[in-house]
Amino acid sequence: MEVSDNSLAIVQEETFGPVLTIQRFADEAEAIQLANDNEYGLSASIWTRDVDRSLRVAQALEAGSVWINDWAKVYDGTEEGGFKQSGLGRLNGLAALDDFIEHKHIALKPGLSQR
Repeated sequence: MEVSDNSLAIVQEETFGPVLTIQRFADEAEAIQLANDNEYGLSASIWTRDVDRSLRVAQALEAGSVWINDWAKVYDGTEEGGFKQSGLGRLNGLAALDDFIEHKHIALKPGLSQR
């Protein structure tokens, strides 16, 4: 389904299921703007032969997982989770441990104690 209105629910909401929308863009900047123009950021996929462009766009996308020339490959050692309103926390990898850690800062001024 080609979409020309970025405000449509099919673009703005996280629609789960076998759904594909196609949006035309004039240049890389517009593609990034369209992709980031919503309150969700679970995942994205970039398809290109240009490695430099793919890495540049992946950095600019506000998505928790970005696949380049692939889709939905998840590995146990790789964190996954969304940006913005797409989920809470991370699954897998070292970042998933943060949900179970309380960080505490303790400052001690070394010196002699007085009795």
